[in-house]
Amino acid sequence: MKKVLFLTVIVTVFISCKQKKSAGNEQFYGRWNTTFKNGNKVLAVFRKDGTHDYFINGKLFSNGKFTLEGNTLSEADPICNGNYYATYTVKHLSDNEMQFTVIQDTCQPRVHDLDGIKMTREK
Repeated sequence: MKKVLFLTVIVTVFISCKQKKSAGNEQFYGRWNTTFKNGNKVLAVFRKDGTHDYFINGKLFSNGKFTLEGNTLSEADPICNGNYYATYTVKHLSDNEMQFTVIQDTCQPRVHDLDGIKMTREK
């Protein structure tokens, strides 16, 4: 349960910054699914206004703000200090799949859950 909460926090941090618009960011917005290492199903919803929601096993886990400049995502999350912004690289493997790689994050549970994670666009 702690891992699921922490993963949600990680995803929240991932999104918890103010988002700047750019043509390449359009591919990022929307609903994305993944399964954490512990088997929990995750839905991440990224909006153009820079807000996001994270759901674990169908229940809202967290929400927040994010920024995305190019392929660099910054987010803050109340579980890992809401004033701290972690940074991740977002790599689009296809139109329907993306992967996160940690750049800088002092929140080890979030790093554990997000570093290397792949998400697929909800159909």
